[in-house]
Amino acid sequence: MEETIEVPFNLSPHEDIAASTNALGALSEFDYGMMNEEEKQIYNEIKIMALFIIHIGLKEIYTANFYGEKDTPSCS
Repeated sequence: MEETIEVPFNLSPHEDIAASTNALGALSEFDYGMMNEEEKQIYNEIKIMALFIIHIGLKEIYTANFYGEKDTPSCS
């Protein structure tokens, strides 16, 4: 069930974060306990991907805004 979709444009970190937040919001509409194993796997994969995208996007925004400041904690 692997399907690759090519997006013809680049998304900014803000758009990536918004899309990921929307994906997480959509997941909240589903009852995890009522899912079969394949649906649970898809649910978990979407959740992990969305959280990873949010992490990377926030890291890019943070770096762009605070790069070089001495008083900020390091992000790794």
